[in-house]
Amino acid sequence: MTEDGLRRMLLRATGPRPKKRQAISRVAPNHLSGTRDATIRDGIATLPIVGPSFRYDDWLLEYYGWPSYESLARDFAFLLTSPEVRAIVLSINSPGGEVDGLHELSRLIFAGRGQKPIHAHISGEGCSAAYYLASTADRIVATADSIVGCLGTRFTAYDDTEFLRQLGFERIEIVSTQTPKKDVDLTTAEGQAAVQVVCDRLADVFLNDVAHYRGVTREIVLADYGQGGVFVGEAALKPGLIDGIMTSEELHAELVALLGGGQASATRSAASPIADVPLTAEAPGLEAGEAATEIVLEGAAAAAAATDVTASAPVYFCAGCGNRQKESGACAGCGAETSEAAPEPAAANTDGAEPATAIEVDPEPAAAVVTMVGASVVDVAAEQDRLRLEAVNAERARLLGIDALARPGYADVIAACKADPTCTPAMAALKLAQAKASKYRTHLDALVADVHADPAPPAAAAPTLAEVPSAASGLLATYHRMAQERAAARRSR
Repeated sequence: MTEDGLRRMLLRATGPRPKKRQAISRVAPNHLSGTRDATIRDGIATLPIVGPSFRYDDWLLEYYGWPSYESLARDFAFLLTSPEVRAIVLSINSPGGEVDGLHELSRLIFAGRGQKPIHAHISGEGCSAAYYLASTADRIVATADSIVGCLGTRFTAYDDTEFLRQLGFERIEIVSTQTPKKDVDLTTAEGQAAVQVVCDRLADVFLNDVAHYRGVTREIVLADYGQGGVFVGEAALKPGLIDGIMTSEELHAELVALLGGGQASATRSAASPIADVPLTAEAPGLEAGEAATEIVLEGAAAAAAATDVTASAPVYFCAGCGNRQKESGACAGCGAETSEAAPEPAAANTDGAEPATAIEVDPEPAAAVVTMVGASVVDVAAEQDRLRLEAVNAERARLLGIDALARPGYADVIAACKADPTCTPAMAALKLAQAKASKYRTHLDALVADVHADPAPPAAAAPTLAEVPSAASGLLATYHRMAQERAAARRSR
């Protein structure tokens, strides 16, 4: 962590609770149910890494919104499996953080590469531990005024011996004779040298991981990545610490365009049993840019699809279902009689190549097999496997989201929500809140019952009007007596 970042952390810890910090964007994202801090917008999830980072989650980090490696790991795993999330952005503004647990978290994020696009965006600071985590992404971009770098590790210690002595304290430590190096005196050159070895070895892990994640050699990281120094904006481009300069909105727009139009897709009629399934898998044995798909359409969809758009022979038309086919006689779609119709004009084909698209009708009237060449493709079995995998991932995401809500004393509520396949994390959160309210209501009812069962003793009765004058006369007599005693005491002096 940078020294300035350490000071700011200590100042914030003594100040008021800050608001939830998010990337600068023109549209506020929605919190993603099942995570601590992640948000989602247009299918792009943002995982904030804002402020100093620590290994374990606790109330202080929750209060100030600082990240923990524990919560980041859970949130990232949820994003990888959530069917809502199409891409992940690590939104970073952090001076660094704790060494403990950092390597494990970086491995977890790096292992997610290839499953979904992972981008890191630095706005403000991406230093030390924060850059370590950024390097795990497929790509790192930063704003023009961001501070990037500060690789390496640091130890900070204070010699409080004199301060404690002035307060009347003297530190006494007894170390086993078998392990003399357990007591390292940092005020001596020998003690500092021993800690320096540990510091350097931790830095080796840091620098080796960054080199591996960024796809460069360790020597390049040592020579070009600042040797612990920092870069501002574009200055970090040339040595390779980042891959581009852009704002968070620009990155979001780029990802939306990439995910929405960067992949080939096919639009199908809603009558198809798999109409909503995107076709992205390529078939083997085709030239670059070509693909082939087999889709089984049933019922009316089969009849509507059964058209040979390249035919120049006579075409027979069924008035009952609208089917067109090459053979006369009974309709392959509904069995009614067909009549000859004018053939569709064939596209010009001067090179003798096979036509670009052909649709053939299966003799069985219940289904038709549609073969398309030159479009995005997959076969039915592959689609079924993909849908099955999506269902498994969705169920896993549901269970993880419900588990994240677990609180002591409510295990039965969580178990019931997990057992109900229709219960979403949002519904589980509502049921948990209702269970808490019910428990508090029961407790309150018990307190009220205790009060009624053991009423307070009745208050003393107020004096009657007849008793008031006598009481007042007694007080007045006492006052006069005390006044006379004081006067007598003064005369005696």
